[in-house]
Amino acid sequence: MTCPYQLVAWDISGTLQDQRTGLLFDGIREILEALKAQNVKLAICTDLGNRRAHAFVEENRIEHLIDSIQHTGMNPFKPSKEMLEMAMIDCAVTMTSQVCMVGDSGCDIALAHAMKSVSIYASYGSFDESVLYEEPHHVADSVESLRKILNI
Repeated sequence: MTCPYQLVAWDISGTLQDQRTGLLFDGIREILEALKAQNVKLAICTDLGNRRAHAFVEENRIEHLIDSIQHTGMNPFKPSKEMLEMAMIDCAVTMTSQVCMVGDSGCDIALAHAMKSVSIYASYGSFDESVLYEEPHHVADSVESLRKILNI
């Protein structure tokens, strides 16, 4: 199976990181590694600041997997398009239809829609019914369902 996207962008809290433990959700590292093995570019798009975004990547030892880290120290808050646009530039991806945003908030989904990219609501992190009003393209209710949506 092959992931249909050239770039997968990730929110951190509630999407990559379990907010209760501060650790990556079980199975996320394997998803990142599988995507990287398929030459899919990986970006972080977070409303966390510079120090916290980079600390997350370093603490989880995923520096070698992440191609772009976009945060509010250098971009406006989501759903402003600049964060994902900069990730696309960093990753040399030009077609927004080849980009997927994975997140657990309405702002993450709205960002994907603003870019005309694919959105995945990671409801396994913190289910919030109001996010569904943003009409995500997909809903991942578990890390395993996220793996299936990404086709890896």
